[in-house]
Amino acid sequence: HTEPEQPQAGQPNGGSSSSASLAKIIAPAVIIPTVAIALLALGLAVLVKRNRKAAHKTLLGQVKPPVAPDTTLLITDIESSTDLWDALDPCTMDVALQLHHAAVRATCIKHRGYESGTEG
Repeated sequence: HTEPEQPQAGQPNGGSSSSASLAKIIAPAVIIPTVAIALLALGLAVLVKRNRKAAHKTLLGQVKPPVAPDTTLLITDIESSTDLWDALDPCTMDVALQLHHAAVRATCIKHRGYESGTEG
């Protein structure tokens, strides 16, 4: 009766302990830098947001006016727009709405304002 041969480290199916020790080296070498980069990115995002907020700027760099007596809120309404949509051709109303939005946006740019939102 002879003992079965044990596979050696360099042979296939052999060296399972060396692959385990290799995994113990590779896992931290991948995980630690990945976590560090993620934390750096998060920290940078927080700093950018704080600096933008302190400078009264949006994330895109637009200047937001502070709440003050010189701040103006503009709300527009196209009078009887529902009736106009019923009475006029939809293409005509689309053009009229585009002209309205263009006029408001041009005025915002001229006076260093910004558009917060639109409805309708």
